[in-house]
Amino acid sequence: MEWFNSSSSSLFTDLQPCVCLRSTISKILLYSFIVIVIFCTVTGNLLVVLAIIYFKQLQSPTNSFVLSLAIADFLVGLIVMPYSMIRTIEQCWYFGPTFCEIHTSLDVMLCTASILHLSCIAFDRYYAVCNPLVYSFKMSSRRVIILIITCWIVPLLISFVPIMLGLQKLGIENKVPSNTCFFFVNKVYGVTASLVAFYIPMFIMFLAYWNIYRVAKRQVMQINALENKRAQQSSDVCKSKKAKVKISKKSEKKAAKTLGVIIGAFLIFWLPFFTLNIIDPFLMQQTDMVIWEILLWLGYVNSSMNPFLYGFFNKSFRAAFLIIIKQAIQPKKLTTSYPFHFSKTKSCCHLNVPVLLLSSTLLGNYCMCFIFCNGCFLRPSLLTNAIRILAIGTFLFRKPVFHIIKCILMQFGCI
Repeated sequence: MEWFNSSSSSLFTDLQPCVCLRSTISKILLYSFIVIVIFCTVTGNLLVVLAIIYFKQLQSPTNSFVLSLAIADFLVGLIVMPYSMIRTIEQCWYFGPTFCEIHTSLDVMLCTASILHLSCIAFDRYYAVCNPLVYSFKMSSRRVIILIITCWIVPLLISFVPIMLGLQKLGIENKVPSNTCFFFVNKVYGVTASLVAFYIPMFIMFLAYWNIYRVAKRQVMQINALENKRAQQSSDVCKSKKAKVKISKKSEKKAAKTLGVIIGAFLIFWLPFFTLNIIDPFLMQQTDMVIWEILLWLGYVNSSMNPFLYGFFNKSFRAAFLIIIKQAIQPKKLTTSYPFHFSKTKSCCHLNVPVLLLSSTLLGNYCMCFIFCNGCFLRPSLLTNAIRILAIGTFLFRKPVFHIIKCILMQFGCI
């Protein structure tokens, strides 16, 4: 999310008319690295979405949050990162001021939605581990849907609404050149948005995972106590008891390690950005733009890591990913030429992953770049050809898009 801040003094040094000072080699290296990040983000999150939609065994309340999280991160990689990449490396904005506001709003909304989903997953795990008897009541399908909707509505209210109304610029007189796209915010918006988008979800995650760890540790201690009571004086029983104690300690360490990785990754990727974001307005906004770019991309990397933290560590997800990848390499005869083939007799969708990857990437980027770019510096011939490709692609892939939406609605029980 591009909550960049700058002072009037740095404005004339950093935001003068577009002049890229980077060498060709540095550009190639940066483009290569960022393209890998984007590919991992899109592919990893798409695998999570397909796995949950395709396999009924993965359709649970917790995985409903994981599905919505993967959709948010997938959109970050698909429609936010590519244009941020061009802006960061070229140090220019080629897509006009109107699309700058749209891109910034999407950036803030999708990154905030991703963070809020992480707190909902922690909240769900808290009830599952600490209050298992009331879990089915607390996490009913209706409440899960309400929480997921909240995770999308709140980011919308702190992104598109204030940005399109210009509320974040009240009291700021800096004028940004038309060939740049940096987001200047006042103190009120910076503090409020940071609290809603990061610090409150962070507090919920800390509280939930700390209680989960305490309960897990207490359960291990109770199991050990029961084993000690049942233990006999014979050597065979003693060996069995020691083995079980080792297994219990191993489980405790594994739980602590998993929770530590989840919390640690979240803090490493987002804490630097939001710490600077909430402090900088009170320091007369003197932070250099390069620092903001580095911290922003560090936060973007979180969207590429979430599939690994919440999907690849799970055995069921790993098995599902292997099946999907195998299907992509060696498609079965029943798979049609579309990414999804919906069957009325089965509650699943048959996959053609390569076509889905190609269509979603092309259509998403053509839609965002060429429909909404207002006053861009692209050549008219290129723009015309892109619009033609977009029209053809929309016609060719109308059925898979319909089936994707239908499968997602089925997952949430809407149809």
